[in-house]
Amino acid sequence: MAPRQSTAAPKQRYRARPSDIQPGDPLPTRQKRRYRPGTVALREIRQYQANTKLLLLKLPFMRLVSAVMTTPFRQWTCFFLILYRFAKLD
Repeated sequence: MAPRQSTAAPKQRYRARPSDIQPGDPLPTRQKRRYRPGTVALREIRQYQANTKLLLLKLPFMRLVSAVMTTPFRQWTCFFLILYRFAKLD
């Protein structure tokens, strides 16, 4: 079988255009990378979920939340959590 001949036009060589930047001028700064909405948030969520250094340990916090939620005084829930946070800081 005979080799195929290319039907495409020959590539043109581009000449460098004279630019506005002269020798000695500072280099232009690159724009910062923009991620799509939610991409950075998902990355941060994955990072925090993989991290084992928690502010409060999981089981004591779960016990506290379940105890607070079983009480009949739901309006005090936020108050109990704030008290627990201050108790944990001391």
